[in-house]
Amino acid sequence: MHVLTLICLAILTTVSSGQVESRSDVQCTNQGGQCLDWRYYFCTAGWESGVCDGDSYRRCCLPCDQACLDQEDEWSQQDDGCTSQGGKCQLNSNFCDGSYSGGLCAGPSERQCCLAVQAPDPEFRALFIASAFNVDWPTYGGESSSEQHDQMLAFLNTAEEMNMNAIMFQVRPAADALYDSSIEPWSRFLTGTQGQPPSPYYDPLVFVVEEAHKRGLEVHVWLNPYRGGIQTNYDGLADNHVCNTLRQYCYVYDKYLWLDPGAPEVEDHLIHVITDIVTRYDIDGVHFDDYFYPYPGDNDFPDSSTYNQYGNGMTRADWRRDNVNRLIERCYDTIHGIKSLVKFSISPFGIYRPGEPGGMPPPIAGLDPYSEQFADTKLWLQNGWVDFIAPQLYWKISAPAQSYPTLLDWWLDEANDMDRYVYAATGVYRLEDGWPVGEFLDQVALSRDNGRRSKGSLGNIHYSAKFFRDNYDGIRDEFIRINPNKASVPPMAWLGEGKIPDKPEVVIKGRSLNVDFGEKSEVVRNWSIHREVDGKWVLQKTIPKAILLLVDTDGSGGLPSGSLYTQLPMKAVPILSLAIWTLSWVDGVWTGEWSRSEGGTRTRAHKFYPLGTNPEFRGMYVATVENIDWPLSSTGSTDEQKAQIIDILDAMEEMNMNAVLFQVRPVGDALYNSTYEPWSQYLTGKQGLAPEPFYDPLEFMVDEAHLRGIEVHVWLNPYRAGSNVVFEDLAENHMCKKLSQYCYTYGRFFWMDPGSPEVADQLILVLEDILARYNVDGVHFDDYFYPYPEAVDFPDQDTYTMYGNDMELGDWRRDNVNRMVQRCYETVHRIRSQAVFSISPFALYKPGQEGGMPPPLNGFDPFEGQYADTKLWLQQGWVDFMAPQIYFRNEPESTSFPLILDWWLQEDVNPLNRHVYAAIAAYRAILEGWNVSDILEQVEMTRDDIRRDQGSLGNIQYSAKYFRDNQMGIKTEFININPGPALIPPKPWLDEERVQGKRST
Repeated sequence: MHVLTLICLAILTTVSSGQVESRSDVQCTNQGGQCLDWRYYFCTAGWESGVCDGDSYRRCCLPCDQACLDQEDEWSQQDDGCTSQGGKCQLNSNFCDGSYSGGLCAGPSERQCCLAVQAPDPEFRALFIASAFNVDWPTYGGESSSEQHDQMLAFLNTAEEMNMNAIMFQVRPAADALYDSSIEPWSRFLTGTQGQPPSPYYDPLVFVVEEAHKRGLEVHVWLNPYRGGIQTNYDGLADNHVCNTLRQYCYVYDKYLWLDPGAPEVEDHLIHVITDIVTRYDIDGVHFDDYFYPYPGDNDFPDSSTYNQYGNGMTRADWRRDNVNRLIERCYDTIHGIKSLVKFSISPFGIYRPGEPGGMPPPIAGLDPYSEQFADTKLWLQNGWVDFIAPQLYWKISAPAQSYPTLLDWWLDEANDMDRYVYAATGVYRLEDGWPVGEFLDQVALSRDNGRRSKGSLGNIHYSAKFFRDNYDGIRDEFIRINPNKASVPPMAWLGEGKIPDKPEVVIKGRSLNVDFGEKSEVVRNWSIHREVDGKWVLQKTIPKAILLLVDTDGSGGLPSGSLYTQLPMKAVPILSLAIWTLSWVDGVWTGEWSRSEGGTRTRAHKFYPLGTNPEFRGMYVATVENIDWPLSSTGSTDEQKAQIIDILDAMEEMNMNAVLFQVRPVGDALYNSTYEPWSQYLTGKQGLAPEPFYDPLEFMVDEAHLRGIEVHVWLNPYRAGSNVVFEDLAENHMCKKLSQYCYTYGRFFWMDPGSPEVADQLILVLEDILARYNVDGVHFDDYFYPYPEAVDFPDQDTYTMYGNDMELGDWRRDNVNRMVQRCYETVHRIRSQAVFSISPFALYKPGQEGGMPPPLNGFDPFEGQYADTKLWLQQGWVDFMAPQIYFRNEPESTSFPLILDWWLQEDVNPLNRHVYAAIAAYRAILEGWNVSDILEQVEMTRDDIRRDQGSLGNIQYSAKYFRDNQMGIKTEFININPGPALIPPKPWLDEERVQGKRST
């Protein structure tokens, strides 16, 4: 028996008898096989040569029974060694677009791993998202806004998963709008009724642009220029629809309403629509499809009146082509006159003048849009009126009269005098007609051929998105496989992208790198983050129009191996001009440099201080309560207070610290210009009294800290409301005055009741105010929740009675704090997605109890004493980092620093791999007889490699004054243990890639 039948696999791809030229293939067909071109069809059973007539590309694939298929299924479940590398296991007689590797697949030795060639970069990878007839989105029209959001996110997430980089979003299917237009009515495909806005209101285009750009996807708005209605009458059209306002130029033709391209008023209307979109939305391109004059019906298009008025002696066919040509040229000029980097493109019918001079030669045959739609698509490309063209090549590779590669080659060789890009559109919708997924994989491979890429074939657009979202016949899985890496959008030199200043102004503020090109800023469309892998640059992420360049990681929280750079889209293919920001490994330290290359020669333009070799959070508490650290006196002048801030920050910079935790709300008051709470008595000596001369301490702190590469985390006490004051001395807008029924005297402080919804709402208002108005890097709470217990219980019985909901008192109190912590986390990230939320609780947790710290650890339990379920917050991911106050020595074991730290790093305590930055009691070395060496030893413990792998990526020192004053030489010692700056550890769950460093020299 033949080896292929022994292996007992099956053909997966079949074609109809009309798809392949019939030949005498008896040696194959007698075995139940089929002769096909092995380059374009995949056969699970592999190919047998020499049994098919014709050229050597025709080979025989044999089928097998269900038992054989079951065996293949069994093998495929053991192919992880191949699939984990993006490969596919198959018999090695199949064509492989990369290379075969043995030993990675189950089954016989002939079954090997086909590892795809790395997908090219740059490459345009796009999906059409059609709204006409609700083909893709929204699913029905008239769904709720939230449902439509979810539907769109499914498409965008699918595109991101497949490493696509653009979408073509249909926003004007029939002279209507899937965006908030003042010119045209809301589309019925969006809401079910033309002219009716979505409810609750939102602007789909604003939503799509924002969400797509988050995912590194360009947004090209797709418009149908002349189609006026998908209906054969004027019923149901909104009053402001162009078929009502220009009824004399809107005709019923065949199945639709059509606008007359020959009417100047129609052309002006279209330009008005395009001008409005390009001006108001942060889009990346404008796109037309294949509808110009309509595809021909039974009768001629009824434009005789317009032709008689405007024909100017031309034949009607030439006049019609001239109408469309004028619109195309005017659209191109209009778009680039408003925003030079917004692209204009068209996806016309894929054939041009078949069999005619200047057109496609035989055997190409089919409809001619030049004479039928009056679309001179070749002229638009030759004149440079489009930035790219995407001919709709919705035919198979093997189609004799419309062969995909033959058509693509004509567009590249015969029509593209201006060297514009050609992104062939593929018809994946033909999957519904039984086409195999392999057909489209092969079409992409043909587009990627190096010879074609050199002529401008730099991508594909696929119609339509729903087939990928639904993974129809596994097509999404296959595209994930053939796109293992991200790709940047091919830059376009003719848009003026090569003109940039030699030397931008670069200012590094904490985590952000701000690059300012001044008058040339508009030439920057995006940044791209690359990593060097095996000597090649691999794109990690595209950030459209961003000035925040973020550190990429290898997933372990460390810096990437090799170098990292950001490349502006200022090059053609081949590269003409390049400007980059580079992190390089030089003599044991990371250094940064801005440089520019011309013709392959790089010249240095901007130099930066060295960067740290390992990310580490090096924080410093600056306490304001009772003037512990700052200001030194509540009666000091504004200049004195500013100088004191400078002293602290200068000391931190000298020690290569990178974050300050600045206490701005010690007791329900404010050391900043608050909308809701009074000025603090610790700032001016009297609560409610503003500094004189006026300044905003938080604004000053942020500016000065960021100039030094230091993050600012605002430190708030959520519930503590007063210290060493009497009620009458509180300002009228203090929380204890506004919510006096929930403000209690307990111990030596006033405390707000955590069980009161009004108290929680007030706290959220405070957070929103700070985050909206200040460029802070994080929000931080310390260990004060319910107060540390006194001799009597906390006096919240009335609130418990009102809101307890039959819970035990302790459970209810914990629930109050839990809800507040979760709500604060969500508020922080809702307003500033890259800001972090953190807490520094008492270090112990349920010592000696189930789920808590095991013996010998012992001591105060904040779970019972403060109703703070700190472990839950970490497990739920309600903090971005936890800074347990491990204010203990390494011995005794009952409160051992390393034992406590290791407990916080355990996987069951920290399953989401949030960071743990131990808070260290530097004050105890000064005030309580510890040695400075105790503090240094604890810092080194946090740096242990095993602990770093578990999330120990920094520490925070309490408090600043001891370092500022170099008491017991502690500042000197920290200068020694921090010889260079360090990056803030990136947090993958915030989708960060951050570049950091100090201000440029």
